[in-house]
Amino acid sequence: MKEAMVWSPNGPQGFESAKVRYEVLPYLAKGGLDIGCGPAKVWPHLIGIDSGKDTDLFGIAMRPDIVVKDASSLGIFADSSADSIFSAHLLEHIADWQTALREWWRLVKVGGYLVLYLPHADLYPRIGQPGANPDHKHDFEPDQIVDFFRLAFPDWALVENQTRGEGNEYSFLLVLRKSAQGAGQSEPWSADRAARRAAIVRVGGNGDALWAASVAAHLHGEGYEVTAYVAANGEELDGRVRAVLSGLGRCLEDARRRLREKVERRLAELRETLELSIDPEIEKITEQGGDIPTAVEAKILSDLFDQTEFKQFVLKRAKDSDFVGSMMDDLTEPPPPNAGEAIPFLGETKIYEFVLDIAASGDLVLNVSGTWIGRRSEDATDDDALRYIRGKAFRTGQEMRQIQLGLPGAVGGGTVTVPNPPPGGTTQPGTGGTIPPADGGTGTPYPPGTSGGGGTIGETGEPGGTAGTGGIIPPEPIPAIKTNKSEDPATGINLSGCFETWGVPTSQAIETARIEFSGLTAQQIKQILQRIPSTFKATLEIAYKDGGEQ
Repeated sequence: MKEAMVWSPNGPQGFESAKVRYEVLPYLAKGGLDIGCGPAKVWPHLIGIDSGKDTDLFGIAMRPDIVVKDASSLGIFADSSADSIFSAHLLEHIADWQTALREWWRLVKVGGYLVLYLPHADLYPRIGQPGANPDHKHDFEPDQIVDFFRLAFPDWALVENQTRGEGNEYSFLLVLRKSAQGAGQSEPWSADRAARRAAIVRVGGNGDALWAASVAAHLHGEGYEVTAYVAANGEELDGRVRAVLSGLGRCLEDARRRLREKVERRLAELRETLELSIDPEIEKITEQGGDIPTAVEAKILSDLFDQTEFKQFVLKRAKDSDFVGSMMDDLTEPPPPNAGEAIPFLGETKIYEFVLDIAASGDLVLNVSGTWIGRRSEDATDDDALRYIRGKAFRTGQEMRQIQLGLPGAVGGGTVTVPNPPPGGTTQPGTGGTIPPADGGTGTPYPPGTSGGGGTIGETGEPGGTAGTGGIIPPEPIPAIKTNKSEDPATGINLSGCFETWGVPTSQAIETARIEFSGLTAQQIKQILQRIPSTFKATLEIAYKDGGEQ
């Protein structure tokens, strides 16, 4: 059970407004009156009004902005002149409290707020009880105030009705918004409210208000009831997020307008620059506003971007087994002296689209994560090839930059579709026939033809050959072990192309394979060996001069 309060002029009740100052700030953001402000206003941007009576009774020093004898008679203020009125622990001291409320309500503008923070009769000693404030004239409960408003005023909304009895509080808080004539009475405080609340403190100007607005919107979307404190000036956000933001709607609109003007001004400057720098014979750009960038790109593609020159550039990089990322970096830099005109850089995605087009033509292959992708023999058109290559090789960002370029003749070209062998035999290269199995069972495929130099090896065993007779021939003897060795040292990619040059299909089982290095250190050899997958087993033989360099 809550401990009974005992009044003392030096107790916490002497600074009642401080207990709810952050809670009420959203309703006081535009300014207004603090009636009965005492020694300190709830917020400094309000006009403090007090009679100074506590100075005479208790010696409490105070300097209100305006001193009045009777808070229920404020004729110095016109009707509907205040955006808000706040009063804490004053109404219970006024004998004719109903007249005081009528006077305060007269001053509130339509859309403004009357904020009352009063001692609760069930939480504070009542008149005549031990510990009661000797100057109290009334013991209030929230319903008394609300019932008075129901009878006295036709148009209002009760937006807050809180009983605050935790910690050093023993009061209730009412916030009433003045509605337009004919709106009637409502109590939105009783509707379901956010279970979680958040506050944003960002003291500053319009930039801080805009920053707070974006955070407030995000928190509101997460189910928070948000109050943002940025400066003395502020207002409610669109009825959903309670935020103290200075003229937020106006700030946002001003920011949009300034941004729009800045973009249009920059685009106009860009257009003038293009008109001055592009050959006069080239048609000028007539598009306006946001259509200018698209028009500029189209004009560059049609008049400045030479696809033949670009293709030659890409194939030269492919000959050197270069990577897409390195090629992109060079395109963004000015060309070396005497290297000709620069190739317009259209952005990584657009440039890579052109690279895929070259691959679809059959002149380029792409190494994607260790797999070479290129045009297949069954691709009847460039569009067919492009659909296949895009599905396998389209990447963006860092993955795209790590793709390696290669020439079909060096790495084995594209993919070849192998015909399905007839049942009961094996397809024989050069005949198109089948080899019956020795045991009379189902035959096994003869190693199919492969691609070499970008072309297709047909079933005759010759490039572009045609199928044989399709007859049945006796089985051939088991072929002898063949060996092949490259003549000169070459890069790993070029060595990979040797299989195609030798006519060895990718499905061929290899009896033994030896790769010979010379001039490497033991550390370099170890780095190479560590890249071999653990599923592969091998032996190692090295030769070195004993007592050589360590």
